[in-house]
Amino acid sequence: TVNINANDVTVEGFIMTTQCIYATIRVANGITGAQILDNDISNNWTAVGLSPNSTGSTVMRNLVHNNVYGITVGGSQNNTVSNNEVYDNASGGILFKCGGEGYCDSSGTAVTGNNVYGNYYGVEVNSDVISLSTAVLIDSNTIDENDCAGIVINSWVSGFAITGNSIAENGGGCERTGIHVYSVDQIAIHGNTITGNDNGVLNESGAETPLDATRNYWGAANGPSGDGAGD
Repeated sequence: TVNINANDVTVEGFIMTTQCIYATIRVANGITGAQILDNDISNNWTAVGLSPNSTGSTVMRNLVHNNVYGITVGGSQNNTVSNNEVYDNASGGILFKCGGEGYCDSSGTAVTGNNVYGNYYGVEVNSDVISLSTAVLIDSNTIDENDCAGIVINSWVSGFAITGNSIAENGGGCERTGIHVYSVDQIAIHGNTITGNDNGVLNESGAETPLDATRNYWGAANGPSGDGAGD
């Protein structure tokens, strides 16, 4: 394991197949400005883990594959996760979760321009993860052919904007869902192309408040299934 315990450290250009039971690269609590660039990380429990109250990490241009979890954000804020290839991880490709002692705020984190495929879930947001200030942005990613759902938003989650993604052909081994939602509180889904999933967006929140999922393309000019011919 590479433990980043100082600010402004860069880990770049390594091939890591350590079979570690923890995160192969771990940004420790409270650390600022870590850069994790151009690594090939495979066959571990977690490839990259961002710990509670770490801020401003950049995870960019890595190959993250054949782990249990790919990249985890555990109560860490204002991070950039971009232009990574995240594939064939047994559980979540990119996972948002609460860190130790209930640190659940992921405010200001941007997940952009990643190719996410062949994982169980492409992007998974665990229960109770929130944004206390700037919304978490999941934007302009290609999230295709994951085993269960492309994106899953679990219960009591708030403050996520899902925009401009291509979300296609997910769920070959499971529920065939593009985006599966169990919470609608400050969840916005706009400008995505959602095609080739049996369920484009599946809302099982049970909330009376409608899910904000307008201005998406569903694979048909007349809109999503129900009213139209799309997902």
